[in-house]
Amino acid sequence: RILFSDLALSEVKEIFGIVCKIIQAMKDALNTQNPVLVDFIMNNSAVIAQKVEMSAEGHEKRLVEGLCQTRSSYVFLDILYAFKAISWHASEAMKKITP
Repeated sequence: RILFSDLALSEVKEIFGIVCKIIQAMKDALNTQNPVLVDFIMNNSAVIAQKVEMSAEGHEKRLVEGLCQTRSSYVFLDILYAFKAISWHASEAMKKITP
């Protein structure tokens, strides 16, 4: 069984919420090439990168302090970095549709 702390769950939920908004905006941006949507995606991709790094650093501290399980650590970090990768690919796709 993999368990996350309340703080880890809230971090994952927050970042996941932003990823969902990026994906929705990306669908619309690909259809319309609306520069406002493109900017939204680019800006929020940067926000996700920053939040992932902050969460990973906080997680490292919690791990050292013994507040989280080693087994859960790998899963938590994999989830964070998957979100970061999704947002990076979204921003790269937007670079290709903007003039």
